[in-house]
Amino acid sequence: MGGGTLDYDNPRKTFLNFRNNLATIIKNDSKRFFLFVILIRLILDGVAGLQFLLKGRWRQTIAVLQAHFQVYLNIFNLIDKRLTNKKLIQKVKIGKMNWKGRENRFIILDYFIMGIKKYKDL
Repeated sequence: MGGGTLDYDNPRKTFLNFRNNLATIIKNDSKRFFLFVILIRLILDGVAGLQFLLKGRWRQTIAVLQAHFQVYLNIFNLIDKRLTNKKLIQKVKIGKMNWKGRENRFIILDYFIMGIKKYKDL
């Protein structure tokens, strides 16, 4: 469908989606999974960029690359936000981390390989 202001195929939407997702992982993902998630994310983003390129959607490929470069240029700011978030969480934390409800699967594999298109069908 796409967003309310940007069409699904708009390279700006692609840029924002890839940049924001990567930044969110860097700022918020747990230390327990951080390196694994980042590595998988880099691989999947590379595959997505290549897929865009093979389909002749070179503007989408450029948007993925630009998103990564912007994150890399702002990496120290994102790490600072990560440390700030960690301090805030420690202030309000009650007890141990609750992992209940976290999906222990690769939803992207379910979507592209298994053909599961709706979350309710997982």
